[in-house]
Amino acid sequence: MVQILPLAHTAVGEVPELLEFLSQAGISLAPHVAAALVTDLASDIEAVLEVARALTPSQLSGHSALPDPLPLMPGLRARIGAAGDELDAEDRAGLLAAAICVEDRTDVLLEQQQVTMSELIASRGGTHLLFVAGHFSFVDPRMRIWVHGSATLAERTNAHIEMQRAYTAMGDMDKAIWHESLATLEGDNLLVPSLLRLSRKANAANNAVWAHAIAREAASHAVGAELFQAQLCAGEAALNLGQVGDAATWLGGALSSPDVLVAARALPAFIHAESLLAGEAPTVALARYSEAFLSRAQALDAAGFATVARQVAKATGLAAGLCAARGMLEEAEGLLTMAERLVEVHKIDGLPLCAARLWCANFGGPTIEPEYACRCRGCLDGLPDNSGARVVMEALTLGLDDDPYAGLRLLKEGPEAGRSMTVRNRGGGLQWAPTPLGLAYGAVVAALLQLWLGDVSRAAAELGRAAASVPVGLPFFGLGVIVARRLDVLTTGQVGTVAHAMEASYPAGSSAFIRTGDLMDRTLSAYLDGRIEEASTLGRLAAERSLRGAASPLHVPGFDEMTPHQSEAGSAGARVHDDGINGPLMPSGHRRASSARMALCATSASRFAKDYEYAERVSVTLRSQYERARTEFVIGRTCLEHGTPGVAREHLVVAADLFREIGALAWLRCVENTLSNMPEPPSHLDAPTLEPDIPTETVTISAAAAPRVAAGSKEALAHSSGPQGGSLASAKSVNVRGDGPLQRFRQAWGEQLTEREMEVAMLVVDGASNRQVAAQLHVSVRTVEVHVGRIFAKLSVRSRVELSVLAHRMGSEWIPACT
Repeated sequence: MVQILPLAHTAVGEVPELLEFLSQAGISLAPHVAAALVTDLASDIEAVLEVARALTPSQLSGHSALPDPLPLMPGLRARIGAAGDELDAEDRAGLLAAAICVEDRTDVLLEQQQVTMSELIASRGGTHLLFVAGHFSFVDPRMRIWVHGSATLAERTNAHIEMQRAYTAMGDMDKAIWHESLATLEGDNLLVPSLLRLSRKANAANNAVWAHAIAREAASHAVGAELFQAQLCAGEAALNLGQVGDAATWLGGALSSPDVLVAARALPAFIHAESLLAGEAPTVALARYSEAFLSRAQALDAAGFATVARQVAKATGLAAGLCAARGMLEEAEGLLTMAERLVEVHKIDGLPLCAARLWCANFGGPTIEPEYACRCRGCLDGLPDNSGARVVMEALTLGLDDDPYAGLRLLKEGPEAGRSMTVRNRGGGLQWAPTPLGLAYGAVVAALLQLWLGDVSRAAAELGRAAASVPVGLPFFGLGVIVARRLDVLTTGQVGTVAHAMEASYPAGSSAFIRTGDLMDRTLSAYLDGRIEEASTLGRLAAERSLRGAASPLHVPGFDEMTPHQSEAGSAGARVHDDGINGPLMPSGHRRASSARMALCATSASRFAKDYEYAERVSVTLRSQYERARTEFVIGRTCLEHGTPGVAREHLVVAADLFREIGALAWLRCVENTLSNMPEPPSHLDAPTLEPDIPTETVTISAAAAPRVAAGSKEALAHSSGPQGGSLASAKSVNVRGDGPLQRFRQAWGEQLTEREMEVAMLVVDGASNRQVAAQLHVSVRTVEVHVGRIFAKLSVRSRVELSVLAHRMGSEWIPACT
């Protein structure tokens, strides 16, 4: 019996199930390859398993192209054969034409078969096709595989001849040449120039799949000089698809061309492909080829030499960026300098090095001023670099400058008026159209920017969707793998199937960056599960590897919620004022948050007041909800350790709400466990009394500041401290004169809150959780949640902490609690 996956609507939803199934069968494949198999095999999991076993490891990893159509395996032949046997020769010929047609236009089938639309629909073969708005598709994609695989070579050849005739009659000579080449079994070198022209045209239109197919066909016909040109076209197209194994093979052949112009043009793409395939930039090969090509170019005229020098400079600038992404900053600086020297010495026009400069700067290379980044000759001549690399690097720059929203907009919309990187959409406007590999780079940077913003669930969902269509594991030496694993840990507590598959298909094996990321993932998982000693040990190992340069230069939020070495406790103050020179590159807000957390983790009784105040001040200014949630958690945990459970509960509740909002469910469970293990809050409604280690300085708040506090203003929360440096937590350390807090609250809030909402608000201010409030008032937790939401809305506050601050600031007369 055929086993069909239940999610038949989109291949994206089926990918994790398929990866898990194949993993149990001992087969690893890249997520985007799994999605392609699911689509082409109509979710027939037995057929997927059968075909996967017939593919090469390089094809399973996405490093080489899949055969098209997929091979017809015995099991699939047996299952589909019954439907195929009902077809007569004419119907089979019609379906074979549909299977080999290079596009899905219905009018091509009508011309090829010389029938009307009514006749085509009424035919037995027509029942296997779906016709919509002038286009066709197979009702069951497996039928396309069956009809192609069961046809004889003569039948397929004749189908291509008939398709050539149809396209010639329709005046589409480009498609006619394609089918003519497929019908020419003995090979014809005369077809190669036309095929190469078609391949370059498709590549310029960012149709890498079509460009690759044409170039491979051209290579099968080519001999002599045309063979090297075909290898060059095929290699460039394969790289654009992320098929780095095929790309390195094709381009390696092109590099040996006797024509130095062809060989030099292959160099930049070869450097990129080899870097992704081997896990580091091939700088030795670059130096060897560059010297040889420049030497051979001396025999050319001035224009020819400039062309070779341009390709060498382009390859050198690309290698500089790749070295920087690999953490090899000295090599990156040297290569970038060399590329700039080549541009200046040989007066190379039209070669902006903006992307290379940004690439190096973003990964810790030489710092550049914004205006200097675009001071290259091409930009000065009014030809800005709107390449995919430049767009991705600018988006990353914006993220590092604490503006990830702008970076995400740039990735979505692309450059304003790119010349080669834009196409017209159906509405006539311009839109960015990068290649699949370019999309993979953009998807990885977008996921990182969303993680920096703190939108964990969205980052995980969008990176998962991208993984099902493009090779997101390739860019930046496995950064996509690291981000995918980290998002899994944050959302579920463990690395998921898709992230494991991405790691298994990484071409260079498990890179040093991925191994360090794995240590951090295990650290985080252990801590969230309550295995503190294990987390401390793994965290120390991860920190040591990072210090040795074995971690990605870009910051992927990890774990700093505990101090690996207790001996570092005395240096907490130094970390508070960390200038951020060392360590991974990250937005400044993330560095402030990490500094505040580490200071609290290493604090002492004498430093607690100062470190608490600093952490609270940092927390309310953070743009990232995830970073704020982590900081609130550390504040709450540290307050609990220093004997202030009431204040601790407030911060922990804020952390839980934020983790829930952003989808960091593993963290949410950790915080909820901490809250459930805390002692019950006092049941009385008296004003809070002094807690042992919270600062006791006098707090003053002006009439002008009070409304801002009531409105939940971050500015007021960050700066409303007294002249003695007292923090907002000092509000927990005051006694209030008057007739009691409940009476005063009724007077102040009576017109806004109902009596029940007043009771809930008082218990919340006193530190009770929703469950505890529900138990005391004998109502459901859901009812309490509704009341709390209404209270927040009516009093214009956004969290329990802000509600407590507002409550404790009320009244006309405040005095410090007795010590």
